[in-house]
Amino acid sequence: MNVEMIAINRIVADFDSNCRDQITAESVRELSDSIHGEGLLAPLIVVPSVGHPGLYRLIAGFRRYTAINVHLGWLEIPCVVRDDLSDDQEKIINLRENLDREGLSLAEEGRAIQNSYPRHWSTRRLAKALGRSEEFVAVRLMTLRLPEWVQNAQAAGRLTLKDMGRIGRSNDPEGMARAFMSEDKQERRKYQVREKPPLKSEVRKWVAAELMAGALDVDILRLVGWAIGDITSEVREECTRRLSN
Repeated sequence: MNVEMIAINRIVADFDSNCRDQITAESVRELSDSIHGEGLLAPLIVVPSVGHPGLYRLIAGFRRYTAINVHLGWLEIPCVVRDDLSDDQEKIINLRENLDREGLSLAEEGRAIQNSYPRHWSTRRLAKALGRSEEFVAVRLMTLRLPEWVQNAQAAGRLTLKDMGRIGRSNDPEGMARAFMSEDKQERRKYQVREKPPLKSEVRKWVAAELMAGALDVDILRLVGWAIGDITSEVREECTRRLSN
């Protein structure tokens, strides 16, 4: 890995291409203090800007770039220049770096995945590229479908990763979330006893309706699994097509 010193005014940072939520000057103040005291521990990753000789497009390191540009005033930044990346590979590098950060909630990680991953990729392919499990990807995407108050409860530490996995698959996610946050152990136990997996026929009906309406994501399709084995041939063909992408 060759690291080059590149003038900061030659780096083009398109923040719309970054999978993370908005980066503000205040949000990177602590990071800038760390860089000032310890130096830049990881260089930025850039690619040559097509059609603009001498300029580079930022792929990974948006928070570090903002901290240096806004607070430290460096004229040059250590960068790794890559000229061998496809558009999909650029997205995966950006996504992988953001998911490696500590302290993110499941919803923040889910939005990063949703905003960045190549749409024609299956969950399995994405998970392999990220070095994660399919369950890792699926739970975070499921979290985005839950009410905001449930997402916030997880971010505040009131719901665990295991809780969120069960809530996301529940027929009554809000009810289960309230039960899991309750200090009444009997209430939690009662809800857990009542929570049963859907009948096979119910799963088939739901999958058929959602899939034909174009509202069923591949990650949910995988979680449903082949309990839908005897659905109509039309739906089966669509399932097979989506799972093979």
